[in-house]
Amino acid sequence: MFRALNFWLTATIACLLAGCSEISRLPEPPQPELSQAYPEVAEFLKERLADVRSKPKSADAWGHYAMALDAHEYHSEAITCYESAIRLAPERMRWKYLLSLRFQEQEPEKAAELLMQVTQSERPSLAALIRYSDLLAELQSGDEHERMLMLAEKKFPQHPAVLWRRARLCFEAGKKQNALDILGTIHGRYLETTTLEQRILAEASADRTQDSSLTSDLPSTDVEIEDKDLAAVANYRRDPLWRGRIAAEQANAGDQQGLQTLTQLVAKHPDLVDNRLLLAIVLQELGDVNEARRILLDGIAIDPGNLRFLGELGALSILESNWPDAEEWLRKLLSHHPESVEGRSDLAYVLEQLNRRDEALELLHQALKRRPDDSELIRRARAIEDTNSKLDAK
Repeated sequence: MFRALNFWLTATIACLLAGCSEISRLPEPPQPELSQAYPEVAEFLKERLADVRSKPKSADAWGHYAMALDAHEYHSEAITCYESAIRLAPERMRWKYLLSLRFQEQEPEKAAELLMQVTQSERPSLAALIRYSDLLAELQSGDEHERMLMLAEKKFPQHPAVLWRRARLCFEAGKKQNALDILGTIHGRYLETTTLEQRILAEASADRTQDSSLTSDLPSTDVEIEDKDLAAVANYRRDPLWRGRIAAEQANAGDQQGLQTLTQLVAKHPDLVDNRLLLAIVLQELGDVNEARRILLDGIAIDPGNLRFLGELGALSILESNWPDAEEWLRKLLSHHPESVEGRSDLAYVLEQLNRRDEALELLHQALKRRPDDSELIRRARAIEDTNSKLDAK
């Protein structure tokens, strides 16, 4: 009996020592310099750091701190924390996947090793399979690259991001008809698939020209890839500019809470130009032009020469066909920013509406000196010249 107790006691102590040894090898959680960070960001990161210090054996605490650091581009500190999370919970694939993204450009071999482990797990995401496949192609691991694409197609059949990569492989191997056959199975039109199809057909007809206008507005196949891990990192962002963009998207989708959040952000950070412009644009889209103008005027009070505020105030006046006000704002813009081609172009348009064609033409010629190949400026200048010629002929 005593021998049995001794055995279990020894085994327990050994396990505890192993755990302690693992913890002892963990670094001190990194603390980035936050003196220039937004208060919201600094507070959030300090909370995540405190969580790690209170639970140093928790892989989740390390991983969530890593994601928070990663989201705010403290990448070297994030790497340290991802590595600690992996050491504590090597079976968790999220930390390995996110760490691979940090290594992908500078140390692709390390990224490939991590992605190999992720893709060998029970349920790899399509994002991981595609990233690993693309990385293998860069590292010129042809057979493994093809095997990974086959695995991706098996797990995610008929996905356009997988199919177009398979079609590209066939094309690069000289199997153009096979590539076309694969492209023909893809539902919907995408930038990569249409471009590849055009290229194959152009080569077959000895016409190497491609019409880029047919593809310029098409989405990438990769927009169809759901990357939950990367989305989780994005959700850790707390800086007001990021929150402003998200709030504007929500407001444009009809979410009243998004408009309220954006309004609060502008009030809290009145000097952030992007959020103020987003709020003005959202209000304009909602038909509240007067409130949009007030938001911009408040911005001008803070920064009287701001190019974007002056341009947007000019645009609002143009929208209302208030040509005198539009001229005033655009002349102020040019007084602060005489190099602005857009300012000259917009003011020329306003003067055209006021039948001051000679002044408008002079502004267009000035703009063309800075941008001589601008087809729209050339067209407008010629149109005014033609009008003047016809009037002179009478």
